[in-house]
Amino acid sequence: MVVTVTAMRFDTVPGQSRTFTQNQRMAWPRGTLMAETATNLTAFLPCSERARSMRAAGVITIAPDGTGTAPPSVVHGAYLSPTSGRRARPRDAHRWPPTPYHLLDCKRQGTPRTPVPDMVTPKLRGSAALPALSLLPALLLLAGACATTDDPTAEPAPIVVDDEGSTPTTTPDGSSDAPSADGEPLVADIDAAEFELTEIAELDELEEPIALAAHQGSPNLYIAERQGRIWEVEVNHDEERDTYEYDLGSSPILDISAAVGNTDGEKGLLGIAFSSDGRRLFVSYTQAADGSSRVEAYDFEDGDVDEDSAATLLTVEQPFPNHNGGHLVIGPDGFLYFGLGDGGGEDDPDDNGQDPNTLLGTILRMDPEEMVVSPSGEVVVPYGIPESNPFVGDDNGRDEVWLYGVRNPWRFSFDKQTGDLWIGDVGQNEIEEIDLLPFEDGYGIGANLGWRNMEGSNEYLGPEPDGHVGPIFEYSHEGGNCSVTGGYVYRGTRIPSLQGVYLFSDLCEAGIRGIVAAEGELVAERTFDVGPSEVYSFGEASDGELYVLSAGSGVYRIDPVGTSGAAESEGNGTSSDDGDGDS
Repeated sequence: MVVTVTAMRFDTVPGQSRTFTQNQRMAWPRGTLMAETATNLTAFLPCSERARSMRAAGVITIAPDGTGTAPPSVVHGAYLSPTSGRRARPRDAHRWPPTPYHLLDCKRQGTPRTPVPDMVTPKLRGSAALPALSLLPALLLLAGACATTDDPTAEPAPIVVDDEGSTPTTTPDGSSDAPSADGEPLVADIDAAEFELTEIAELDELEEPIALAAHQGSPNLYIAERQGRIWEVEVNHDEERDTYEYDLGSSPILDISAAVGNTDGEKGLLGIAFSSDGRRLFVSYTQAADGSSRVEAYDFEDGDVDEDSAATLLTVEQPFPNHNGGHLVIGPDGFLYFGLGDGGGEDDPDDNGQDPNTLLGTILRMDPEEMVVSPSGEVVVPYGIPESNPFVGDDNGRDEVWLYGVRNPWRFSFDKQTGDLWIGDVGQNEIEEIDLLPFEDGYGIGANLGWRNMEGSNEYLGPEPDGHVGPIFEYSHEGGNCSVTGGYVYRGTRIPSLQGVYLFSDLCEAGIRGIVAAEGELVAERTFDVGPSEVYSFGEASDGELYVLSAGSGVYRIDPVGTSGAAESEGNGTSSDDGDGDS
């Protein structure tokens, strides 16, 4: 008999399938797993992170070795049903001692028949939190069996490792790195990549567009102006002709200009994001009164924001008017990620970057669905803490902190296909850096990115901290560079030559840059001869197509070469430069 366990992954390799027989020790790309079962076991993760209705598919127990030592992160990312009766959501807690828990099949309807305790795995900290180590023996006790092929709701058959030990990888959104029918690879050749920018004339009236968000299931865009206004842009894409029409609303859907007050230094409305179900809009901005950073949530329905529903999730005091961060992202796990700079001032005078007991110099991870608002509108509980956050129950760091050691994380994003976390972190005097936190390594859990001891891969005030996670790419300030603007990995369909290329820019130098990574390592880089200056942000539409937001010249769409209506203004031609970027 083969038992299929869905909605989970073993070790740190997402979505891969392996068949384990009794006492078999199977090698993985990172680490090993000892499976001791009376039957075969196939592990497989096909489920959407947005699944809401689940049922128990099995029970599993993780046990320590003979010395009582907890094995490192044997299971991560399983779906579990809370005992409180709330709807199920992703849980991947890091706690010990071991306790049985239920695995949930997130593609079937129904609820667990028995109460299910939170998932438990050993608590780990720092950069070693999820990178795979050699796993200790684990006792796996499973109950349940595969659905029959007669069941219309049954999972598709899992991918089983072949004789060569290789298998395609199913990624968080259900896509695969297996070659498509026409042989297209997951990552294209960056040297063959070509694209151009189209300036969107209908959006010329926007002032300092600084952030763009997409809404689940809609082609429309939502663009924030730094002064405090958020606009809905209706998008009509004729796929047959590959042409676009845009309609900017007559008035903003939300105007918090009075709360923002001014945009001195690096202040302003800095980030927007929608909840995974699209029913809430999150905004981050600096407050006019004292310059503190604030995150608020608003109810959102049918394109309308309920201003009366405003609820403050978080307020963080800022000692200086710069390095406010402010970016908001909903991760593939459904949680809200919020980036905060070190508080500003030259050389991080309070050493916030190396202190995870402060929220400054970090990226936070919160569960906004746990917010509780009283009938009178008072926020009783602003957000929940995911139990898998690295410092939960640990005095060495704040519960909200996901990673630390950043100076000013000016834009970060998750790869739609792989779940990898990419961060653009602004440097001090010499170096701008791009950080890659692979999904299979826990996408940054507890990572220390080094600031202020490090600037890029160089010691700054030193020494290099233990477990420092260095950048995958860095470039100097030579040639006029000054401040990195992080972007996205291209996962659209209109430009196959860009597939898998991470695009980013620099605030002071015109042009878009690209890098390609494989297995967490840099394999190619390129500076494209296309792009405006003063790039504040990149934005990703719901279909994976990318936009560029420039403070001085407007909003651009990244297009295939030869697209009708492509901008012809200076600096916005076809990408053709095969030269490398600065490093």
